[in-house]
Amino acid sequence: MSNLPERRFLHHRHERFWVALILFAFGVFVAWHATSYELGSLRRMGPGYFPLILGLAQCLFAIMIFVSPQPPSDFDASEIPDGDLAAEKGNFQTKLRAFGFILGAMIIFAAMIRPTGFVPATAVATFVAGLAEPDNSIWDLVLLSLGITVFASLVFVVGLGVPVPLVAF
Repeated sequence: MSNLPERRFLHHRHERFWVALILFAFGVFVAWHATSYELGSLRRMGPGYFPLILGLAQCLFAIMIFVSPQPPSDFDASEIPDGDLAAEKGNFQTKLRAFGFILGAMIIFAAMIRPTGFVPATAVATFVAGLAEPDNSIWDLVLLSLGITVFASLVFVVGLGVPVPLVAF
């Protein structure tokens, strides 16, 4: 009889601890560096106000991850034969795929924003990030990309006045 369920529980507990710790440390780092800029007020935000709020929000989310109850396991241990790590290997490959597509989307957005503008960069980056989920269809990705591009354009370029052209060819 294998102790695979116990090992997976301990692994998830340690994984959640380290994720929460890293997120918290990064949030503290961002909030601390944001205080070196002028904060301003809610009506007249300075350049450090928004990063400070984001850093503090990230710290809050890290605490929530750390104290939240352990979710139930997503597999039945009786279905995995002793010594068979195929399920864990598949899980790692799925995480690696997601990491690659999300990282790729960020790189694509950074590379495209200046030469093409906000709309094309956001649309392509959203499409690529959506590929991280293998169950998404092309139609789902197109609709997701369109919706997020319109929403982000309205919020950042129109609403907040971020000085970036919508389209720049």
